[in-house]
Amino acid sequence: MERLSHLITNAVETGSWKPIKLSNSSTALSHLFFADNLILFSVANPVQVQVINQLFEVFGSASTPQISRPKSRVYFSKNISSTLEDSLSNELGIPQTSNLGRYLGVPVIHDRVSRTTFMELIDRIDGHLAGWSIATLSLARRITLTQSVLASLLTCTMQTTFLPASVREYIDRKIRGFIWGSSETGREIHMLDWSTLCRSKEEGSLGMWDVTTLNETFMMKIA
Repeated sequence: MERLSHLITNAVETGSWKPIKLSNSSTALSHLFFADNLILFSVANPVQVQVINQLFEVFGSASTPQISRPKSRVYFSKNISSTLEDSLSNELGIPQTSNLGRYLGVPVIHDRVSRTTFMELIDRIDGHLAGWSIATLSLARRITLTQSVLASLLTCTMQTTFLPASVREYIDRKIRGFIWGSSETGREIHMLDWSTLCRSKEEGSLGMWDVTTLNETFMMKIA
């Protein structure tokens, strides 16, 4: 794949490959690699399709790994006509899609982010909480489950995406209720303010976290 990356970079530098920009101030995107997976970005026109096909042919003739076009998908901007979409998809030999699905468990977002976008994450959190019997778990065990299982579920998504406020608030509320022993049948008294529990263990607290702070921390790493 490194060879293909060099081919694409060279095509961008010579001007034959036209990358895209997500905003006026953003860096132009032509391709992204992760392991043996590849995402290509370019202007949608017949000339660019020819450039992509030519690079695929050069790469295929010099490398054992081949681009699997039937398993690949092409996603077009909403500004592209359906006629042009069909034409470019056929020339590429790659089926088109309106939904890129998920990658490594995280939704590939191409529309406005909303609560609906993360319903699967919410359902997984709810599923775990519903499966844990509050009545048979001590406070220490509930805290341990929250810090290990639920944190790991959230981390994968929050490393790349800032969750909507409604999603963050909902998950925080569910976690607080679980910690204090609340359930669908009744709400228990919260003995301490949540911000107190979120203080570090060095300060004599539990070292808990709220979803917003955790999400913001991850976002700062990629800013």
